[in-house]
Amino acid sequence: MAGEEAVVRAALAHYHVLSLRPLSAAFVPAALLAETVLLQAAGHRLPACLMPEYYLRHAARYERLWPVHPALRPQDPPGADDPTPFVAFCLDGLLWALREVGGRVAEGVRRVVLERHYQELRQSRQVTARQHALLSLLLDAQGPPVGIRSLCRLSPYSLLYGRASEQTARRDLKRLSGMGLLASEAGGFVLNRGVLCG
Repeated sequence: MAGEEAVVRAALAHYHVLSLRPLSAAFVPAALLAETVLLQAAGHRLPACLMPEYYLRHAARYERLWPVHPALRPQDPPGADDPTPFVAFCLDGLLWALREVGGRVAEGVRRVVLERHYQELRQSRQVTARQHALLSLLLDAQGPPVGIRSLCRLSPYSLLYGRASEQTARRDLKRLSGMGLLASEAGGFVLNRGVLCG
């Protein structure tokens, strides 16, 4: 319960510092800093670092939920200064940040494991130096599937296959696909990131 209370306190601190906003533009970063410090003190170090990214992704909603400075709403009815929607928004952000941290950590571990697996395949000569380099490039790539033409003509793959024949590129793709290291998709091949899961 203490952890939950700390998270709510962080969101409330964010809200109340924002309520001073019309006095200075510096209150927005100050509100974020107050929330970050309280979340980190409660043990949410990594998610706290991602919260500004959440607010940026949902900037319109974030700004709609900002409180109005008390001096600018003297005629408001009771309950108009309810921070509950803002706190709920912050808690949604914390849940997103926790999932995002988990995903990023899992991807980092997966990358290290795959790099090690590719190195073992190279050391045991199950893949050639060029095939190993291709796997490493695909591990770094975030682009579309690669095919014969992209291997031979597009950077960075053309560094490996620019002087090789299309038959060599086709043979490498077939070999790596047969080993389960690549998966076929529309337009070419992508890295099979789950090759060690089955």
